[in-house]
Amino acid sequence: MKKILIPKLLISDLEEAIVEYNGEIYGGLKIDVAFYFVSLLFSIPTYYRETNNVTESVRLSSKRLKSVNYKYSEYLQFLMKYGFIEKINNYSTNNKTCNSYVIGDLYSGSELIAYEITDKFLLRRFHRNGHSEAQFEKMEHVLEIRPYLVASFNDNLSINTVAAKEEVFLYLEDNYYKYQSASQLLLEWENKEWSYSVKPKSDNRIHSTMTRTNKILRKHISYNGISLGEVDIKTSQPFFLMAILNGVLRGDKSYLRDLGVMNVLEEEVLCNLLNLDLCADNIALFTDVILNGDLYKELVDCIPVVYEDNKPFRMVWPNGQYGVPKIPKFYDNERDLMKEIVLEVLNGSVKSRKTEVVAFKKLFPCIDMFLNCLSDNGVKVFNLLSNIEAYCLLDITGEYIANKHEGIPLFSIHDSLVSTENYLLTIKSEMEIVLEDITGYKPNLKVECWGRSHSLLQNESLISHQKYISS
Repeated sequence: MKKILIPKLLISDLEEAIVEYNGEIYGGLKIDVAFYFVSLLFSIPTYYRETNNVTESVRLSSKRLKSVNYKYSEYLQFLMKYGFIEKINNYSTNNKTCNSYVIGDLYSGSELIAYEITDKFLLRRFHRNGHSEAQFEKMEHVLEIRPYLVASFNDNLSINTVAAKEEVFLYLEDNYYKYQSASQLLLEWENKEWSYSVKPKSDNRIHSTMTRTNKILRKHISYNGISLGEVDIKTSQPFFLMAILNGVLRGDKSYLRDLGVMNVLEEEVLCNLLNLDLCADNIALFTDVILNGDLYKELVDCIPVVYEDNKPFRMVWPNGQYGVPKIPKFYDNERDLMKEIVLEVLNGSVKSRKTEVVAFKKLFPCIDMFLNCLSDNGVKVFNLLSNIEAYCLLDITGEYIANKHEGIPLFSIHDSLVSTENYLLTIKSEMEIVLEDITGYKPNLKVECWGRSHSLLQNESLISHQKYISS
């Protein structure tokens, strides 16, 4: 079975258009294939970070489309001819980007409904669970390397469809992009069409239906009838950066290997890092802020913040389109703004001259020196930190918990481990022990329940935690 998401207003129009079109062209087009190509404009964006831009285009790979139907080009021409989709830009050989498309104006903002594919030839392109062959192979790979973090994607995992649909529908008029994203993911949850993969050449994290699911839907998810929650490492990437800096300062290769640094860096790059003349006092300052304070709140006093109508904002390029006029981006509070600045420092260009970035590097010149060394050696700091995070949290801590507490449902969302609410404090306790054993530093962890109040979670989980440990 394979169900897809389609604008309700489009269905009858497309059915009529394809009958008209097939009357003119020999061979004809199939209705299910046409619907499937349209549905990609709603399913593909959920694999990327959400934005509030309702007109964001979707790149459609010709290779991917051809694997579905060799006449894909004719289908696209048909869909554009009748206004079901619109092409935004053409393929560029310079930056190797695919053609981008958006849904036609007439159907943008329309209610989305599920459509079941019945064409037998098209269904052969998918496994029984609705996944393509490529998706199926990626899932098999994760089952080989981290089975303990995906085994609980089973029939015990479910979503309250009625409650979730009611909440998602509220976004239809107010935020269509959020509505279509949540609708697509809800469809996958309803059909138990879960997916998961790992990108070993980039972040090495698990990317799954769980990581893609937004907060609108998370509160409605349960396992054996019990709501889920997560335990996350606060300021995770800065925490592991702090550990690496201290290891480099001590010249401790064995420690850095235990962190997983050598899973990413060549020996020569590590030697270059060890030769850096890092300031011990500056690293000590950064370490103290990470372990005993709140990095983002501390930065509010050190990095200039601009306000408009009492809300902090900064000027940014829209959707990362460098060179176009900047627009103001507003934040709920100063802390959220500082969090984004830190991410930009760690993931952006080391040559950035943005005021906030320069201010951060002036505060922590040890980090500036470290980032420049990595850049000079062709290493992306995000890849390094996310790989170390994945190694320490998923490969070591996650496997340890799964082996010690057999039967606990366990998932991951990047820097968090996810389980049912009654086991969250057990997981928090084990995470503290294992991560401190690996890094030598006690991490700051945060427990968040998705379904009920935190106070209720604490009382119930504490009882369950104590019973579980004593058993």
